[in-house]
Amino acid sequence: TQRMLMVASCLGSNFRKSAVVEVMKNISRSEMRSSMRSVSSTAATMGSSSLLSSEMTNSSAVRSFSCTAAIIRSSSESLLSSDLTSSSAERAYASTIEEFEEEGLCEVDDEECHFMHDQIQSAAFELISPDQRDSFRGRIGRILLRSLPSEELEASLFEVVS
Repeated sequence: TQRMLMVASCLGSNFRKSAVVEVMKNISRSEMRSSMRSVSSTAATMGSSSLLSSEMTNSSAVRSFSCTAAIIRSSSESLLSSDLTSSSAERAYASTIEEFEEEGLCEVDDEECHFMHDQIQSAAFELISPDQRDSFRGRIGRILLRSLPSEELEASLFEVVS
């Protein structure tokens, strides 16, 4: 779950469910682990950042951030750690995105998804080690370019090039 949030945060505030699923199916465990910050260092960074500053006075934003932090803390093991077949992995990843919606992290409308608040996306992005962010985003773009069908590639063009 934590790793899926990282991937989704790199795709922007609006993202396609299929793009997240394709990346998760094609990125290696070691690539994900090398790009991750530890949850404790992320919490420390978030505590001193603008995420918890006076800018976040909206109570729904505070609840969303708290919910994000709770989900991140409770999900130290991701779907990548289990041995799933391709079709069952795809269903599991799609189901996890729907769980994000149930938790109020994002809204899912068929294939299109978006984070409910920019602070949720920021919190997920903070999970990525700062020195790994550019290479992680580049890897996501290359996976999408290689694996998405042309019609989906056109719909995800901005995610691929960013």
